[in-house]
Amino acid sequence: MALTPQGVASGTAVEVEANTRAERHVVHGSDWENFGSYAVGGPAGPFNTFGGAVTGSWWQFRVPSGLALNHVYAVRRVACTWRCDAFGGASVFQVNLFVVRNTTANGTGGAQLTTTGANGKLRTSMNPQDFVVGGGDVRLQNVSNAALGAMTGTQDAQPIANFFYPPAVAEPPSPLLIPMFEARLGEHPLILCAGEGLNLTFTQGTLTDFAVGINLLYDELVVY
Repeated sequence: MALTPQGVASGTAVEVEANTRAERHVVHGSDWENFGSYAVGGPAGPFNTFGGAVTGSWWQFRVPSGLALNHVYAVRRVACTWRCDAFGGASVFQVNLFVVRNTTANGTGGAQLTTTGANGKLRTSMNPQDFVVGGGDVRLQNVSNAALGAMTGTQDAQPIANFFYPPAVAEPPSPLLIPMFEARLGEHPLILCAGEGLNLTFTQGTLTDFAVGINLLYDELVVY
């Protein structure tokens, strides 16, 4: 049974366990009939840079400019993992997560992930993602050594998150997802409105061969 405490923002509720009558706090979309929660993931690369460094974009998420003004996307988590197939000296790679604002066009290259129909739904009865209708985009780099073309828009001067990874040897795939952004219970999620998006970039030193994977969890809401 779901309860909404007085004074609590839309989308936040308290559920009561049927058997124990214990309260369980949850955060979810304000209108499950029309929208829902979704997840996408996939690999990017490999990036084989023996002989030279490389910098570029390897994952993009864009909410279309024509999306209704009262529709927003609440990003709960952006996380990544990697593998390092070969290693050479003086090699470090850095991953940055940027917000891109006032976009007018999707990026180019790579592969556009399928988000239509039931793909990515966290419950089959949820509606398909609305941003697909308006021309939204989830894109991964999938061609060796070829970064994605940039979205047309204004990228923030600084990333909202980043990490460095200095491989010492060739390594198997990381067993862990590294959270670039994660909104825990009670924390404000990253809200993307029409024409806004995310860009995950990498900067890599020389003599390394690696690939990366992405995990994105988000809600589609009427308002937040």
